[in-house]
Amino acid sequence: MILRRRRPRDVVAVVVVGAGFSGLAAALRLVDAGLDVVVLEAADRVGGRTWTVDLEGEPVELGGMWTGPDQPLLAALLERYGRTTFPQPVDGRDLLVQGGLLVDDATQRWAEVSAYVDALDDLARGVPGDRPWQAADAERLDATTLDRWLEQRVEDPLVRRHLEVLLTELMCVPADELSLLTLLHAASTSGSLESALGTRGGAQEQRVVGGMHAVAVAMADELGGRVRLGTPLDRLSWNDDAAIVDLVGGTLLARDVVVAMAPSACEGLDVEPVLPLRRTFAQRRMPMGSVVKTVAVYDRPFWRDGGLSGAVLDLDGPFGHCVDASRPDGERGVLVSFLAGEQARALSDAALGPGASHVRRELWTDRATTWFGPRAADLRHYVDLDWSSVRYVAGGYSGAMAPGAWQEAGPGLVAPVGCLHWAGSETSGSWTGYVEGALIAGNRAAEEILAART
Repeated sequence: MILRRRRPRDVVAVVVVGAGFSGLAAALRLVDAGLDVVVLEAADRVGGRTWTVDLEGEPVELGGMWTGPDQPLLAALLERYGRTTFPQPVDGRDLLVQGGLLVDDATQRWAEVSAYVDALDDLARGVPGDRPWQAADAERLDATTLDRWLEQRVEDPLVRRHLEVLLTELMCVPADELSLLTLLHAASTSGSLESALGTRGGAQEQRVVGGMHAVAVAMADELGGRVRLGTPLDRLSWNDDAAIVDLVGGTLLARDVVVAMAPSACEGLDVEPVLPLRRTFAQRRMPMGSVVKTVAVYDRPFWRDGGLSGAVLDLDGPFGHCVDASRPDGERGVLVSFLAGEQARALSDAALGPGASHVRRELWTDRATTWFGPRAADLRHYVDLDWSSVRYVAGGYSGAMAPGAWQEAGPGLVAPVGCLHWAGSETSGSWTGYVEGALIAGNRAAEEILAART
């Protein structure tokens, strides 16, 4: 390894790159084991794909915000930091919009949609969460895109459209760019598609008082001065025994490095020597999804007056999904909605340029008044975030393996390379794309290091 120039050197046991939930979890586990750790975060905040902002005392979550059953690591952190949860509001009547009409009774439609979701869950049971490329018939499943599967299997065009919106909203990837194996892997790692899509008993069952981002802040506070914000890597030089981490203001020498970033984000790192092909494939073939999250704040949750839950599935778009995000102890009404996949790209900051948020606000107001009437136009606050424009993240909710890529790219997601270990939610065999998955991956990377030292 050759340094470009002489710099002050500090020696540490482990450098963790990235202060999202995965990097923070790895750091805490290693510190608990007595190792000297430094966490480097290029951005000026911790939390990765969670982000809470304050609007007149109303905590508004612009990133990941839900938790549910069977997520023990996150539950343990909530207890550790004295954080409580509250149920996602579900009482009232949900709305379904299609062809410019509000569907009053969608019971039959939902039954038909659920039958196909069950069929996909049956397929997902044969997909190992940590090795999806080893599933039976994996090559065919990976070569089949979701739009092709829907076209072949679902005769009713209304049911087909319903499924397309549901599943592309879940993955933030257009149906013609989403392999069936990638979708089944997402189902496998979260228990089932029913769980991933569900509220009661599902992945959207609970929210954290004060916001999910507050948990990441508490983790960073516990780590204290070990976390360095606004500190991007200049270069990472590695071999089997150690690494040199060049920074703008100096150099760190470390026995091990945990890279806790989405695979595609690792492409921006200057790494010497170049990484093996299996890892390079993982980084290049697993792009981030496309999503814009919008939050509308009202003086009160007026939709409840008419017996509505605030939940909407709009098959006409561009906002496919809306939910009530009001706090139970707050006066304000809050609605959260999403632009995903093709709609997120078409209405992104990059596509619209300056004033993109204003355009999206006008579109939101138009659709919300269709759903809830004229009172939806009386906004107290509106804020949105195009995650594709967030530096060092560049998308969401998570990375999604490209069609046909699992066989060559999958094995490189997790396997250590010399002294480099990989974390991030995409590397987890359980709850991939969720905070719980990020925690699992961070702990797994830490355990790799600790096992090698015993």
